[in-house]
Amino acid sequence: GTHRWISGRAMSETGTLDVVLLMRRPRPGYFSVERVFDALLPHYESGINVRVVHLPASGVRPIALLRNLWFTFRIKADLVHITGETYYCALTVVRPRCLLTILDIVSLHRLHGLRRRGVRLLFYSLPIRRSDLVTAISSSVADELRSEFGDVGEKLKVVYCPIGPEFTAEARSDRPDSEVLKLLLVGTAKHKNLERVIDAVTGLPVQLHVVGHLDEGQMDQLNRAGINFRNSVAVESAELVRLYREADVLVFASTYEGFGLPIAEAQALRVPVITSSVCSM
Repeated sequence: GTHRWISGRAMSETGTLDVVLLMRRPRPGYFSVERVFDALLPHYESGINVRVVHLPASGVRPIALLRNLWFTFRIKADLVHITGETYYCALTVVRPRCLLTILDIVSLHRLHGLRRRGVRLLFYSLPIRRSDLVTAISSSVADELRSEFGDVGEKLKVVYCPIGPEFTAEARSDRPDSEVLKLLLVGTAKHKNLERVIDAVTGLPVQLHVVGHLDEGQMDQLNRAGINFRNSVAVESAELVRLYREADVLVFASTYEGFGLPIAEAQALRVPVITSSVCSM
């Protein structure tokens, strides 16, 4: 719908809308953005030609930023849709149209002083100003954008994250009686709150399955707590569906989320969820 909103102004001479979905460079363990747009791809209407293009560099070192900015400048399309994280690429999108999807502003919450001012300008303020349309993935992200950057007018729309067809509810089979409760936790970044989840379940009869890379400190805490745990890394969607179905409960107690995709995925599969009462959650 956001593409259709501006399609009348961006049509090519052939009568089709040539859209590039500009994605971050693939990294092991980071897949939520990719899952969102994989779910969308089958639903583009006729007359929209969609290409998925990955950026060549990751990280925020100056050389990586410059490589991505130059790469974006060379893209030829009616519409470039920056799908999240690399918002600064909007600065070198060649007109006519740029659509910017903002996932969150969590980086601003982590920074202070000159670094915060630099990130605010390069990653958010200037890209928002340059884009023709900005979509936020939840009302809470939209509210944060308005609070941080003032009135952005009709340019800002809220478009929630979809989930793929593989997350289809089926009758959950009778689960065998067990004294062990199987908990699933998706994500290990700081805001995923794994350390406090570990504290909360220590001494309880649970098995904790953590999806995501565990650093040395997290591994040490799990072992010291004597928790029965499993760990999976770089999980594809089909495997993630299986992990949801195996779980008794999804624990998603993040301190911050732009949307919280695992909540919607688990509920679509009729898996109970324990979550936080902040942000979009």
